[in-house]
Amino acid sequence: MTGTFFGSGMAAWSAPPTSDAKGFQAARAASNELPKVIATVGRSAVLFAAVGVAFAIGDNLSEQVMDKKSPVNGFFGGVCGGALIGLQTRRLDVAAGAALGCGLLSMGLEMNGPKIITNPQMWERRFGLRKAEEKAA
Repeated sequence: MTGTFFGSGMAAWSAPPTSDAKGFQAARAASNELPKVIATVGRSAVLFAAVGVAFAIGDNLSEQVMDKKSPVNGFFGGVCGGALIGLQTRRLDVAAGAALGCGLLSMGLEMNGPKIITNPQMWERRFGLRKAEEKAA
């Protein structure tokens, strides 16, 4: 889904205008540009889906080899996904940098767990949310 949104944004800013000087929609120009827009959106959607699959394969394969869950699994998953993103440039140095960067980011996120995304005390203060055990008591 992220790839579709990303591709839509790219298509919105990279597609040539499809209206004439008076501002009327030029139907012929729009119909000629539609395949290009679909290709742009589709390319990004497929790339992001492939990155997700590569991450999952790297993460699960590492977990099977080491026979335990650890942040290192996330590192290998991030390396696989980052390498796939970097290979889009067709330069190995960019692919290696993207792989290392995504791997370190993923490992850091797995080391922190949910603390980096949410702060339970903030949600309790702001919205009055309580844990399920406290509600039952």
